[in-house]
Amino acid sequence: MIEAGVGFSGALADGYRRAVRHGLPLVGTDLVLWSALGRVHLFGPVTPDPRHPGLRAVRRGRSELTDPEPPQRSRLAPGFDDDIARLAEAELREAAYSGADRARARALNSGRRPPLPAFTPAVRHAVYEALHEGGRAGLRHIGPAHLTLGLLSVPDAAAVRVLTLVAGSPAGPGTTPYEEVRRAARRLPVTPRSSAADDLAFLRMVQPHRTPGAAEPLRLALIRLVTGVALRRPYRRHGARYGHPMLLLVEQRARQLAVRAGADVVTGAHVLVAVLAMHDELVRDGRPVRPDITGGTRPARSSTGTAPRPCPPFAPWTACRRRTTSGGSTACPTRAGTSPRRCSPRPRTAAAS
Repeated sequence: MIEAGVGFSGALADGYRRAVRHGLPLVGTDLVLWSALGRVHLFGPVTPDPRHPGLRAVRRGRSELTDPEPPQRSRLAPGFDDDIARLAEAELREAAYSGADRARARALNSGRRPPLPAFTPAVRHAVYEALHEGGRAGLRHIGPAHLTLGLLSVPDAAAVRVLTLVAGSPAGPGTTPYEEVRRAARRLPVTPRSSAADDLAFLRMVQPHRTPGAAEPLRLALIRLVTGVALRRPYRRHGARYGHPMLLLVEQRARQLAVRAGADVVTGAHVLVAVLAMHDELVRDGRPVRPDITGGTRPARSSTGTAPRPCPPFAPWTACRRRTTSGGSTACPTRAGTSPRRCSPRPRTAAAS
């Protein structure tokens, strides 16, 4: 199934965030076009430059352009069309949730819920068409260039009028700007969403690995690096005393599932599905979590010179309190970040003998 890349979702979220900042009631195609075109221009020069003076009014939320009613959606097969429609709605919900982060913070401080904007039907149509076109082409991920093509495919939309005004020539399908963006969509790599293995690699719970041919923006790489260092430091210093950092990743995945499904609250079902999804991603990538993280310990030398037998992961403490025939000790599982304990054989009392 096709998925939206980081640039695709980021362009939608930035357009929504800009509408919230300027107090606009609707998120039009012009705002989303400005965010998407900036990402396309970052990796491959596409004219016009998003820093063009003609786009200053769009950047400041003063374009005063409206979107018309979109045309009929493309159809291929009932099952395929329904899946694409659900995926498009999930992407729009997640973009609205991510773009309203500052508004939610102000609402918590003031105690009042501010009015939030909504995506216009033209933007919803563009997202659907971008996903539908990518799915028909057999693509695995789509990026901001595909979103730009979807925005320009809406006749007489605000994005088309803005680009026509700036470029000085028509910008609809079949024109020079449209074909230039289409070539960029074929040429530029698409950064997929981070998998569970990529997130846990920053915490040094799995071996780092990079997918061949995958490019990552410098800003996103720096954010992930700082986040990984911030999460890993208290974990390495205090062990599991303050909670496992993997719980934060599970919480983020569960919240994302709830938002994409349109739920009002995060339930236990979302948490369970998030854990199972992370497990499936680790198995699929062939990168399991290190044994010392899951509960196992490395063998240590005993005082008698014999190597103790490590307990299996998540074994109960009573399983380690067994008597060894060789007189050695057994390594017991401990919390991550602490040294392994040794369970010596229980001494025989006089009553027991």
